[in-house]
Amino acid sequence: MNNPPTKHHYVPEGYLKVFTNFQNSLWQFKKDYRKISLKTPAQVCYEVDANRFKDKRNLLNHDNTDDYYVEKESFKYQEIGYGKIIGTIIKYQRGAQVIDKHRYRLFLETLATIKRRNPSTREGLIEAFKNGYKSEEGIKRFREYLSEQTGLKEPVSHLETKIRTHFANRSRDANYQYDMYLSAFINKGQFTVIAELTNDFYRLKQYILHPPVGWQFITSDNPGFTIYDGKVVSLGGFEGDYEFHFPISPEACLYLNSKHVEDNRLIEKTIYHEWIDQSVVHTLNLSTHAISMKAIFARDRSILEIYK
Repeated sequence: MNNPPTKHHYVPEGYLKVFTNFQNSLWQFKKDYRKISLKTPAQVCYEVDANRFKDKRNLLNHDNTDDYYVEKESFKYQEIGYGKIIGTIIKYQRGAQVIDKHRYRLFLETLATIKRRNPSTREGLIEAFKNGYKSEEGIKRFREYLSEQTGLKEPVSHLETKIRTHFANRSRDANYQYDMYLSAFINKGQFTVIAELTNDFYRLKQYILHPPVGWQFITSDNPGFTIYDGKVVSLGGFEGDYEFHFPISPEACLYLNSKHVEDNRLIEKTIYHEWIDQSVVHTLNLSTHAISMKAIFARDRSILEIYK
């Protein structure tokens, strides 16, 4: 392939651009080096070939031969839609704001996908794949699936041996586990976690929080976090009561509360804009800092100075 896209951004440039200044740059604080520097969105939050399949045979399972399909195609529609709607969402409006249902769902889907694209999420999912192949529960589910497909009601000894050998091999196959992670961005019919999370988000009342004058939201190389059971986590806790925050500009942060459910039968979605005080902004920024991997970002250097 000629000039393949090797710099794969796990935080989209289009998302980070909203945090840039008039020079189209943003300030970065590197946690390891305790250093603040000016960067462009293209210079941060990427890995080389991160969205490239490790084993082409796994890609062929999706009737595809392009190693870079995920990077070139899987996020394109979302990122184009995000760029078209974000300016409307982040602008403060007095009273309720109404937005087309499909456009807003795509916005939420993009945020859910950004969370799944993150290296920290990838590592957690791959570890879960690995543990699943090692567990008796995983073997049991596969045995039940095989029984449904073949009509065999009782385990056959030689098949049982093959199943356990297959699962043991999968648990040691790092390339397969990595490609399983990437497969969710192609085969959305089988891997439904992003769609399910989007549906879960969409059923809730949508708040956009705005900081007071002189304050800004920061973001990071792992934007968005969940609060549940008194804990702040990158992703998770959606089975019970939770609060989800995702900074979407220096002046706006999405806020969802699982206790605030809304009627979703309408063809439009209502957004509620609210001002918050500086203590809340500070608390949310501290959570963003805590969930970040290596770097946090802000439009103004003075904001980063608070959190370095």
